[in-house]
Amino acid sequence: MILGVPFGLSFSACLTFIAVSWANNEHATLEVFFGWLYLQAVLLPMLFIAITGNLFAKEAERANLDALRVSLLTAETVAAGKLMASFRVAYVMVAMAMIGMAPLIFVNPLWTGDGLRILAYGSIMLGTCMLTSWSVTAFCSVVGRRMATALVLSFMVTAMHLIGFSMILFAISESFFRHSFSSERWAGLFSPYFATAWVVYPQPTQIEYEGIFWIASLALSLFTVILFVALSFRSFRTTYSRD
Repeated sequence: MILGVPFGLSFSACLTFIAVSWANNEHATLEVFFGWLYLQAVLLPMLFIAITGNLFAKEAERANLDALRVSLLTAETVAAGKLMASFRVAYVMVAMAMIGMAPLIFVNPLWTGDGLRILAYGSIMLGTCMLTSWSVTAFCSVVGRRMATALVLSFMVTAMHLIGFSMILFAISESFFRHSFSSERWAGLFSPYFATAWVVYPQPTQIEYEGIFWIASLALSLFTVILFVALSFRSFRTTYSRD
């Protein structure tokens, strides 16, 4: 599943995309390509959560923590090993998705300046979303203590961080502060999906600012990753010593 599903999704989508590109102009081709990158950045994190959502929870549910304690492994060593294992899963999934995109070398519009720009931003968006889901899933797996609970929490918290907070901010700003500030721009600050869309297709009056907000959004996402990794270590250390 880790190898076949990301590769299969990407490869089949690219073949379909190539067929569609022959019947469309360059601008439409690039829009369809960005749409696929967008969809991929939604599907792969969700698949990753489904695979690794029981990362820590299965040890607690199957009562394996006692066996880990007598092995003289510290809580930090166990947590680091688990996190590295799940990170390798994320890395392999992204790598297989990129390999599945190999047929795109035959699509000429993608090798223009705009095509390479969209590919770069889309790849960074995918990496950011995968890192966010990796850190959030690890934390939810620790605090969930049960596999079903951990999976539900992982999906919910990841969705909130990737798009939920931005949608809430957008709704509030459109309702109460519509004329005070640009709601789209600030909503994009809290979502890699929105931030990437705004920087790839900026509004004519905001081109000079979209790059700044994209960088700020990326920095905020990386801060979220670091925060949840630290919380995962702390929570697992507490669980490891208490149980």
